[in-house]
Amino acid sequence: MWRKYIPILGKSALSGIIISIACCAYLLTDNRYVGGVLFSFALYCIIRFGFALFTGKVGYIPDNGAGYLIDVAAAFIGNIFGVSCAAALLSASGIWERISAEALAVISVKLSHSPLSAGILGFFCGFLVYFAIENSLICSVRDCDTSLIYGTVMPVMLFIFCGFNHCIADSFYLAASGLLPDGIVYIIIVAVGNSLGAMLVPLAKKLYSLVNKGNTA
Repeated sequence: MWRKYIPILGKSALSGIIISIACCAYLLTDNRYVGGVLFSFALYCIIRFGFALFTGKVGYIPDNGAGYLIDVAAAFIGNIFGVSCAAALLSASGIWERISAEALAVISVKLSHSPLSAGILGFFCGFLVYFAIENSLICSVRDCDTSLIYGTVMPVMLFIFCGFNHCIADSFYLAASGLLPDGIVYIIIVAVGNSLGAMLVPLAKKLYSLVNKGNTA
């Protein structure tokens, strides 16, 4: 049975690696606007190549059965594994010292927030990522690459500029800063926030559907 989850684990590990590269680009770029654009390339690749990202999959829990929860959990595990592998490899590179220092500065600010604040910032990030993923699904039907790119870049830039929390990206910052053991609770809180934000629209659609069905009965 477990073998059927190998593909999603592999695809999610690849997502973790490319998210890590995007984090490096953001950390090594002095201009945050440029950093935001570069970061969005990761989500574009994940969408284009059909990789698996926890924050991209979790929003569709309301539309799927209980078995889908295992897919979401597998994506999260694979993402964290990919991030950990990327951090381990980069730690032997010549750019690691700067990455580590910049990551420490970024994650220290995030860890200084209260659990409620961390969860709220995660909520809005998940909300934006849902729109990027949903837009990609619409574009795949309509075969519209321009809208795919724009609809991927803008939500990512928004959550980067606003300082919202993304549990997978923050996992890389924690790994790079050496604070990963201290940030496990933080990652769980952010993951919950990401999940609730990503599920907001699907849940609202279901509620609207139920209300509308009741009115027409």
